[in-house]
Amino acid sequence: MAQNPLPAAALRPVPGHRNGPFAELAPALDASEVRLEANRCLYCFDAPCTRACPTGIDVPAFIQKLATGNRRGAARVILSANVLGASCARVCPTEVLCEGACVHNLDQKRPIPIGRLQRTATDWALERNWLPFGPGASTGKRVAIVGAGPAGLACAAELRRLGDAVTLYDAREWPGGLGTFGIAE
Repeated sequence: MAQNPLPAAALRPVPGHRNGPFAELAPALDASEVRLEANRCLYCFDAPCTRACPTGIDVPAFIQKLATGNRRGAARVILSANVLGASCARVCPTEVLCEGACVHNLDQKRPIPIGRLQRTATDWALERNWLPFGPGASTGKRVAIVGAGPAGLACAAELRRLGDAVTLYDAREWPGGLGTFGIAE
């Protein structure tokens, strides 16, 4: 296994870089669609969408921020709960999780496109190389993580937030696991 010497910028996906047979399955929402869809949300107190999210993202909170045009705030809510929020916005089966739990389904209405709204916020952050947090104060602890797939990357991010020094090791030249080497449709 080789230590991954890549700079942080190499670890970030580039929004809109997929073309041809690798094009995005669901196109990005434009600004008017974002506002329209975000304003359809009922911001439920008990938030069944949040309960259905495996990472616990506060869905009504980030959607409410998008409704007011606050993409930075929306990205902060998402990335604070899930550092891989940009990838999850694309690959998470939202139709059976958060969107499947949306109360609009009870009235035979279309659910809020939560995954696409999440993508809007996280793409905004990625396009600006903006993260809502940085490394915590050093604890003096060092951690080695074997495997630079999604779990290893998420673990490394959380440990860095806590102030631990982290070294990632992976058998492949590039980090990311299936997120880098291909996710089946």
